[in-house]
Amino acid sequence: MSARILILGGFGRVGLETARYLQAHGEDRLTLAGRRLHPLPPDLAAANGRVATASVDVGDEARLSRLCGEHDLVIASIGPSGLTGSRVARACIDRAVPLLDPGGYDPLLRELEAIERERPVPVPLVINAGLLPGLSGLFPRHLIERRGAGRQPVALECHYVGRDAWTYASAWDIVHSLGDFGAERGFCAVEDGRLQRIRLSHAFAKPTLPAPIGKITSALTYTEEIGRLGREFAIPSVRVYGANNGPRSALVSVAAKLLRLYRSPRGIERAARWLVRASARDMRRLQPVFAIAATVRFSDGTTTRGTLQVADTYRATGTAMGIAARQLTSEAGISPGVRMLHEAVDANEFMALFNAAAITTHLEIEES
Repeated sequence: MSARILILGGFGRVGLETARYLQAHGEDRLTLAGRRLHPLPPDLAAANGRVATASVDVGDEARLSRLCGEHDLVIASIGPSGLTGSRVARACIDRAVPLLDPGGYDPLLRELEAIERERPVPVPLVINAGLLPGLSGLFPRHLIERRGAGRQPVALECHYVGRDAWTYASAWDIVHSLGDFGAERGFCAVEDGRLQRIRLSHAFAKPTLPAPIGKITSALTYTEEIGRLGREFAIPSVRVYGANNGPRSALVSVAAKLLRLYRSPRGIERAARWLVRASARDMRRLQPVFAIAATVRFSDGTTTRGTLQVADTYRATGTAMGIAARQLTSEAGISPGVRMLHEAVDANEFMALFNAAAITTHLEIEES
């Protein structure tokens, strides 16, 4: 089945990797769009005329609406998500065109669900569909469902480690997330089915992950993605830890959190510029990596542990987006409504396709 797919931010690293996956795995016609036109990379330029280009500023609502309406699916690989807001999503709702967004995060999720409560959303709007959030919720779901129905998970623990030379848009969203997008929950975890604050002395863990990460210190955090996963499966105990695994990047993240720079756009912009510079310096000597390590304990005493690592975070994000896009445009499709990635697609099928892309540097699942 051939679809017309618009990739906003199509000349960025995630947009290009998404286009490459789609070009290699189907006959879709792609439009790569950005604020300014850029020449296509040779591999996409040679795609038998299936890849076109367009210019659009998401602040131009009329132009954005027209362009969205000319396609069967919109992929919003633009940011920072906290500044883009709901402009693209609202254009998709008005034009009844499905949306796939690797970002969006909690603010967009809340806004779209508020719209959905007022009136039915006519198309699927799949947000938080990249690596974190995105694969970070889908991989734990895959572990929960791996042995099939009938086992009740009683505890879920996840560790997320990221390290790369972050773009300004990525850095902006990372800093914004340090304050839980305005919620400021602090160190917390789900215990006995309730979200509880955790003392500073108990808020850190030191897991050991495969090379090139090794032993790290990660801090408790809250993600709406895993919170929703925990509620769906009625898991009494849920803990999520995260780490920006570059020494300079980690220092900037700690400073931004302690100084509460995430509270204002000006503070976020300042910390984001620091993080861009710090992560670039970190990567002079370190390798990029993104890792998900999750442990699920079940009521029957069995445990499933899984670790997934990728080296190229932008390619992995583009691959995840490409897989989700293929599922959105398939004959079976995805039913209308607002969803996160792990709620929209079949986790086992998705993971099989992700593994087939051969971009993981480490994948291990143990059951006991």
